[in-house]
Amino acid sequence: MNDWLDWGGYFIFAGACKSAKYTDLGNAFVNRGFDTFFGYKDTVQTKRNGRFYSAFFDKGRYLDTPISIAANYAEDKVEEEFGDATDVGNNRFIGDSSLCLAPSDW
Repeated sequence: MNDWLDWGGYFIFAGACKSAKYTDLGNAFVNRGFDTFFGYKDTVQTKRNGRFYSAFFDKGRYLDTPISIAANYAEDKVEEEFGDATDVGNNRFIGDSSLCLAPSDW
């Protein structure tokens, strides 16, 4: 394995349609040392996807906020703005959904 994969805390946000419909792609990253892969199980609308990842990373940048909490927050923001978050809510974490993008022990 490459040395750059040994540091830990690696996260892949695959914000594309059907990027996590199957687990093969996510498992390939996790098996190479990444902690978590995130993707959608179905088709997502571009504007809702854009709002989702904006809110996701806005929330995820806070210390000790698990990515699962950031995803719930982002889904709520999409629902508030567009009235529907079904597409972005149909997502999947492969690996550790309790990973924090900004852990307090940095």
